[in-house]
Amino acid sequence: MNRAEHGHNRRPRRGVRRARLGLRLFGVLLTMGLAGCARAGATATPTRGAPTVSMPARATQPTPRPFAEPSPTPTAAVTPTATAVSTPTRTPTARPTPREHLVDLVPTASIGGHLYCRTGPGIYYPAVRVLQPGEQVELAGANKIFYDWWYVRLEDGTTCWAHRKWVYDVTDDLAPYLPQVTPPPPPPAAFKPIRHQWPLMVPFCPAFFSPALQFQVKNLGPEPIRSFEIILTVLDTGAVYPTRVAEGIPTCGKVRTQIPPGETVAVAAFTRQDLTDKQVRLDLRGCTQPRFQGACVAYSLTWTIEPPPRPAFPWP
Repeated sequence: MNRAEHGHNRRPRRGVRRARLGLRLFGVLLTMGLAGCARAGATATPTRGAPTVSMPARATQPTPRPFAEPSPTPTAAVTPTATAVSTPTRTPTARPTPREHLVDLVPTASIGGHLYCRTGPGIYYPAVRVLQPGEQVELAGANKIFYDWWYVRLEDGTTCWAHRKWVYDVTDDLAPYLPQVTPPPPPPAAFKPIRHQWPLMVPFCPAFFSPALQFQVKNLGPEPIRSFEIILTVLDTGAVYPTRVAEGIPTCGKVRTQIPPGETVAVAAFTRQDLTDKQVRLDLRGCTQPRFQGACVAYSLTWTIEPPPRPAFPWP
């Protein structure tokens, strides 16, 4: 019975020992686990319900600071300087001016026919002398307004005006480089026929009861023209038709007593026949007083009477 009791008492003692041994073992394990957790606490935090994994601690790198760029130091702006390249310059050859060139080449001119050399640039100026064909004259001047005339110097030193049409061996380019000569004022009865206006054959002129040649005359002088004469010569046949008005101006229609200074009047010449396609010479004379008194000016020209221009659109 004692054994039984003793045996009965040993069982509890073994169980107690085992329980104590288990508690100690658990405490050792717990202590070891807590120590491991303390060493890996900074590296990994165990998730609740998940197994604890200890990770080796990494070396902490310092946080990089923002890089501060150095502020640019203001420097003086450098302007690129163009390097001068020495280019060989060509020295221009000295050329004579147009005036020197032309005057040197054409100091004189030749006359192409029998030509009046006058005191001014117009046939209403008195004639100084008659130049002969082939005569040499020196060009002494010109005028921009009277561009159809040359101011020439003769062999004896006399100066006069010669019409450009009959002055040969000279070019028109020379005129601007010659001395500009101011002509004398025109004579009191200076006039000229207007060439650029069409001369017209009038089939029946009431003033003459016959055909007549009508053309324009302009008074260039300071006084009115009060008497006028026209001598018309037909060069093809030699017929001569004079028209003289001692007091007034010959016209086909309106009676004109004078041609005032600066005005243009249509004068008429008696013909007796149609002179279309005929070559005629007109010898004109106008005076400042009636009956061909006072200051008078004579004018001569040659015309070929052409038919009047036809209208662009004929009448219906």
